[in-house]
Amino acid sequence: MWGAVTGILNGGVLLTLLWRPRQNPLLIQFMALVIIGAALTVLPFEPSLLFVIVMLTLVVIAYPVPRALLDFSHEGPISRPLFVLSIATALLLVPYIVRLTLWQLQGFGGEHATANQWISDVEHSVFLLLATILTITKRPGWRTLSILTGVVFLYLGVAALMLPAYPGSWGITGGILALIGGSLYLMVTVSEARKTMRAPAEALPSVMP
Repeated sequence: MWGAVTGILNGGVLLTLLWRPRQNPLLIQFMALVIIGAALTVLPFEPSLLFVIVMLTLVVIAYPVPRALLDFSHEGPISRPLFVLSIATALLLVPYIVRLTLWQLQGFGGEHATANQWISDVEHSVFLLLATILTITKRPGWRTLSILTGVVFLYLGVAALMLPAYPGSWGITGGILALIGGSLYLMVTVSEARKTMRAPAEALPSVMP
C-alpha cells in the first residue's frame, strides 16, 4: 500500500505538477488534501513525518496559481461512470479503513501495530479514496489522476494475489476486485477522455459550402 500510493499515485502527481503545474489544478488540490489527510491520520502516531508534511506543504505554497486551490468549478457535468466507480471503491475501502483503524488503536497484530503499519495503510487508503472522488469532477488534471488510480489498483491487485495471507492483505477476492477496478478505471478514463475531446468539435456550427 505504501509503495503503490506513495510511489505511483503521489509520485506521479508530483512529477506531473513539476512538468505542467498550471494545466493541472486538480492535482495540486489533491496534494493539499493529502497533506490534510496525513496530518489527521498518521501524524499523531508518527510525529517524525512532520518533515515530509512540511515539504509537501511547500510544494502547495509554491504553486504558481494559488487561487486554483479554492476553485472547484468544472466545465460540463461530472462523469457518471467515474462516480459509480468511486461509490464502489468507497463501499469496499471504508470498511477496510475502519477495521485497520480499530486494529491500530487496539494494538492488534503485535509488531504491525507497534510499527504503525495499520494506520499507515489507513492513511494511504484515504489518499486513494480521495483520488477516486476528485476524478469525478473532470477538472483539468483528472485524466492523470484517474490513470494513476487505475495503475495503483492493478498493482495492489497483483500484490494481494501474490501475498494473500500477508497481514493486511486484500486476499484473493480483494486482489481480483482490485484488478477489475483498476482495469475499469483505465478503460473509463480513455472513454471519458474521448467524449471530452469530441464535445468541443460537436459544439462547433457546421459551415455550408
